[in-house]
Amino acid sequence: MELEGAIPLIEAITASSKFNNEYYPYMKSCFEDNSCKLLKPSSLVDASHKEGELSNDEYAQHLETDILIQELSNIKQSFTEQGITIYEKIVKSKKRDRATSLMYGLSYIYKLEASNRQDYYKKNVDNYKKLKSYIHF
Repeated sequence: MELEGAIPLIEAITASSKFNNEYYPYMKSCFEDNSCKLLKPSSLVDASHKEGELSNDEYAQHLETDILIQELSNIKQSFTEQGITIYEKIVKSKKRDRATSLMYGLSYIYKLEASNRQDYYKKNVDNYKKLKSYIHF
């Protein structure tokens, strides 16, 4: 059931090779350009937690970030003989729930960015056409 004017936040996502090939590089670029920042490792805020400056819940978020970083570092990019890019776990037994969840969230942001770029381009083209009608060349 959809609510009128509601923003569609829940999407069906399938972690297919195509999905991974599109969004792993995007996720990597978000880290590279600093548009996605993570909390400090727990080791850097341990003293603050012990001194009571951070609650147990706040400290737990840093511990979860530690696990996320471990999951992200367990993903490697390789190529098949046909040149297809594959993202796979280095240690197969380790989960990557947090990394996958982050990628799902970033995929939604990616779609919003693409839509915004398209809207911006369309608006500028429309403005150019309007302006061109007033200019004699």
